[in-house]
Amino acid sequence: MEYKIIEEESPQDLEKAVNAALAQGWAPLGGLSFCSAVYESGTRYYYCQALVRPVPKKRVILPPPPQPPMGSL
Repeated sequence: MEYKIIEEESPQDLEKAVNAALAQGWAPLGGLSFCSAVYESGTRYYYCQALVRPVPKKRVILPPPPQPPMGSL
């Protein structure tokens, strides 16, 4: 399973980013999160969404087992 978090500064930008991720096989995990960060230059707000998607399993094809020689049974 792959996991990522998308963060954007507006709900509209988050919506666009999440829709793009959905088209690539990602699925939301939980609901929307909103947080703020205080910097010397001011407060910034972020809208976040966690996403997951399955990792394709590698398919291993094994050769058939060797057959015993004829008449060896």
